Order: sequence, then C-alpha cells, then structure tokens
Amino acid sequence: MVFLKRIVDDIKRGENIDLYVTVILAIIVSVLNAIGIGNSALQNSLILAVLALLASAILGNRHRLDDINEKLDKDSDNQINSDFPASALDDFKRASEIWIVGVNANAALKYSYRTAIQEKLKKGESTVKVLLVDPNSPACEMAAARTPGKLSIDREKANIIANLSDLGDLKKLYPKRIEVRVINDPLMYGAYVLDPDKPHGVIYYRRYSYQMGIKPKSFYRPANSEWYDFLKTEVKMLWQMGKDWNYPE
Repeated sequence: MVFLKRIVDDIKRGENIDLYVTVILAIIVSVLNAIGIGNSALQNSLILAVLALLASAILGNRHRLDDINEKLDKDSDNQINSDFPASALDDFKRASEIWIVGVNANAALKYSYRTAIQEKLKKGESTVKVLLVDPNSPACEMAAARTPGKLSIDREKANIIANLSDLGDLKKLYPKRIEVRVINDPLMYGAYVLDPDKPHGVIYYRRYSYQMGIKPKSFYRPANSEWYDFLKTEVKMLWQMGKDWNYPE
C-alpha cells in the first residue's frame, strides 16, 4: 500500500512520469512477447520508446545532480565561517592531548575554552602544549601589523606576556602537564589540535588575515586526511622551532 501511495503521490505532483511510462511500456512488450501477439515492427518501436524514455530519465537525473553539486560548491566557496561549531567545546572536554598555537591565543586562554582546559589539568586528564609568538622578537611587530587600528605593538606584546604569565601560574600547579613555548615567527594561523594521533582527533583552524578585521575559521578531522595530516605535521614542526619560555623559579 505504501508503494502504491508513493506512485499516486508522484503522479499527482507530476514527478517521475517518464519512469512510470517506461515501466508500463516494458510490461506491454514483455506481455506481447509472452503471448506471441503483435508484429516485430510494433515490438521494436515499443523497445525504442522504452530506451528513449530511459535515456531521458537518466539525463534528467544527471542534470539534477549537476545542479545540486553546483549549488553545494557555490555554498562552500562563498561561505566564510566566523565561528567554530558548538561541538568544539565538547572536543576540548574529551581531549587528553591539547595543542594551542596562536599569536596570543586569547580566544582559548581567556575566553572560550579556558575553563575546560583548567578542569582537564585539575583532574589530571590531559596534557597541554601552548605555542605563542615571542613577545620580544620582531615577529611580534609583524603580527601586530595585521590588525587595522586596534592593536599597537605594545598592546600585542602586553597580551602575549599576560597570557604567558597566566600559563606560568598553571605550570606551577601542573608542571608535568603543561609546556609553554614561544617562536620568532608571526604565524599565519592559530590552531587547536586535539588528540592529533587518535581516530577522533580534530584540528580547529583560525586563519589570520591582513587588515581585514576577520579570521575565517574551519576544522578538520582525520577523514579529511590530507589537510588534517598537513596541519598536524606543520604544527609539530612549528613546535620544534619554538623555544621554552623561561619562567622565574
């Protein structure tokens, strides 16, 4: 009954008519062959009609798929994500290995994920590695130049030093669970790399723009293996290029 109802609904909407006509003609040809009625010319004509309708249906479906793909491509190309998905917080809470890379990493260390990171450290459930731009290097000036009229070099440097100080307090509490490094590189992006070597790993990527006032965001999982592996490897190389930030004893 469900099958018949679907056929009736299709006919009412004027959908898939060509396919239903094809089925009917095919049945007619089969019946004529079975009972030996009808000449070969008629049967050949019906067969050609069936083939034509099949070709038309296939071509129509192909055009519809092309239209769908074109729309998806346009949506993907035109969209700049300004926020990470809400699932990012859950990924932070689940991660046993957290890498944070950024100029000053304010978003993670002061706002969005600070509480989650502190809770993970407190419970002994994760290790944290943080890589920031060296506030005493030329890279700090280069990074500050990206932001139009908002951050002077002194303010950018102050933001980095403030976060390094906060990280120092955490390091005193959890010396074996947190590592902090700085790098003489302005960094082209910020990243949160969570459980990078596990199947459920994820990389949240924040691209720094120059004088645009926006930071497009995206994220990658191992299913996007090429980009995921590329970013994971690059973050680890940046980490190796960094140097430990020296805290006073």
